[in-house]
Amino acid sequence: MDYNDALSLVRILIDRGLSREEAVNNPAIPEEYRIQINEQIHQEEVIILEPVGEIYRHDIHNDWINNIDRSNWYYWNTLRQYSLNYKKFPLDVVTQLCH
Repeated sequence: MDYNDALSLVRILIDRGLSREEAVNNPAIPEEYRIQINEQIHQEEVIILEPVGEIYRHDIHNDWINNIDRSNWYYWNTLRQYSLNYKKFPLDVVTQLCH
């Protein structure tokens, strides 16, 4: 068994409910790969979340969508038919969606 096979086996064991320690120390995993596999699995488990800096800045917001005629968009006809026929929206409301 090579390193990649051993790593794959450890991943399968973890997926089946074993702890990382139990999977890495399983007798089927060669001793020479255990430290390296343990480090690899640990790197895959650790996720560092950092605070978001800024998603939206009100002072530079450009309301571009309101200035575009959306009636030629790919899904517009489908949305129009759905809105009129299924949702029973009034025609003036549906017309406002595309302008």
